[in-house]
Amino acid sequence: MSGRKYSEVQLANSIKDAISCRLATEQTYARAESLVSSLREAAAATRSLKPLAESAQETLAEIKAQLDSLRDKFDERHMARLSLEQVQTERRKVDGLKTRLEDIDRQCRAGSNAASLRARLVTVLNLLEKKHDEIEPWLRDVYSTFDEECRVLLARVDDEIQRTGSIGTLTADIDKRVTQFDKHMDDVSKRQTLDAERRYVASALEKVCTSIAFKPKLLPQSGPLDDLVLEVDTRSYGVIRFKLELDGQIQSDSKLDESSCCVNFTMIEEKLRTFGVLSEFRYEDDVPVHLRKGEKDLPGPDAVHTQTTGQK
Repeated sequence: MSGRKYSEVQLANSIKDAISCRLATEQTYARAESLVSSLREAAAATRSLKPLAESAQETLAEIKAQLDSLRDKFDERHMARLSLEQVQTERRKVDGLKTRLEDIDRQCRAGSNAASLRARLVTVLNLLEKKHDEIEPWLRDVYSTFDEECRVLLARVDDEIQRTGSIGTLTADIDKRVTQFDKHMDDVSKRQTLDAERRYVASALEKVCTSIAFKPKLLPQSGPLDDLVLEVDTRSYGVIRFKLELDGQIQSDSKLDESSCCVNFTMIEEKLRTFGVLSEFRYEDDVPVHLRKGEKDLPGPDAVHTQTTGQK
């Protein structure tokens, strides 16, 4: 008998928040690093920007120390053992550092001199250049065009400063590009978070399948926006393919023997729970099970919900 199977898959809240916190720290560090670089350059020409450059440098050092700590605490091996309270404590620290960095950026925006305004645009270009390999794959649809627009604007700004000693009406253009950049980085953050969550699920699946003598293999992607495919050789029963899409949907495709199918999926599901991943497969014509708060070992209502479909 063949037919689709459905499942609700959830990540425990502590794991979901840990992934988000780790990514937020990495992104904040990259932004601080770029801001420090651009302010140093601007401070060389405008002494009034030196205090901002020094403040940004201090914040950068603190963010780096926080990031090093989080990389150890939020390692995949330890993540499932973290409590939600522990994760939220770390997130508050990260948010505090992020607020300090935003204050420095606001002071740059408040500055009326050409150097401080130019520094904001240079910060964006520094990030686009230094983090090209990390950013471009997530923004394949807009990266090249936006990068070129920023470079053209910087050339216009430099020309205006050389001719008049000020930026004049180009201030509004700088504000527009920086706002666009922030939106693009929000998109990157959302996509990276979704990807990190599906990779956590894939990694948990790999470990579970290995532990029950199956042979899992993560297939290569051409880019991070592509589907993540885990191929599992069950040896005696055939192959299962789990396709994890960026939008959160998971599909499983298998041709397992009828008498063994339910046993194998049940075995996998039970072991996934130890990693904070919960699921319950159902046939296509069956009513999907909705996991509810209050049931044993289930996370709260803000857990990640992912629908899984597959061929039995």
